[in-house]
Amino acid sequence: MRGVGAARGLFDARIGLADIFGLAPYGEMRNAAVRCRSHRFASPHRLMIARVLAFVAVFGVLESAWQWTDAAPAHRRVIEHGVVAPAAAIARRLTPEQPIASEGDVLRGPGTRLRIVAGCDGTETLFLLTAGFVVAPLPWRRRLLAWAIGLPFVYVLNQARILSLYYSLRADAALFDALHGIVTPVLMVIAVLAFYYVWLEPRPRPQSPQLR
Repeated sequence: MRGVGAARGLFDARIGLADIFGLAPYGEMRNAAVRCRSHRFASPHRLMIARVLAFVAVFGVLESAWQWTDAAPAHRRVIEHGVVAPAAAIARRLTPEQPIASEGDVLRGPGTRLRIVAGCDGTETLFLLTAGFVVAPLPWRRRLLAWAIGLPFVYVLNQARILSLYYSLRADAALFDALHGIVTPVLMVIAVLAFYYVWLEPRPRPQSPQLR
């Protein structure tokens, strides 16, 4: 009986992972199992808990891996050439009368130096979005499409955040503190949640014309 229980538990665990990650073979196994018996793992509450734990695990792995490479040249290049340099180029177009430039991980202008460090580069927000779509109850093709569109979406959001921080630092230190510590992080999370919600909404199925 213990062997049967262990086998049943392993089968239920595989079914649960299939429900979370959208794996077709085990999804078919789940359908077969539902017809035979009601397994406990796939109950709505347990499945929700499993999704939350999977989300935390995926986000933790991505964030830890990024922090672990903090001193790597590739990490610095992403921040310097992928974040700071484009922000400087946009700022020069917005205020061409100001000599704004990027110096490594620093966005520099007249009397202003804004250093971009890990956490301000937008990767945390991107990892949140990535982990969300990994466990989202969507087909894998739709998850990949949503993530591919979400990548530039998060990038543009973060560039807007950096530019708002730079100009607020020039204008008012108190305004900068409020934007940096509360306003822009909250706005980015809200924007990403809204983006995620839009993709979770079921698309209406086209109805076939009815002949009268």
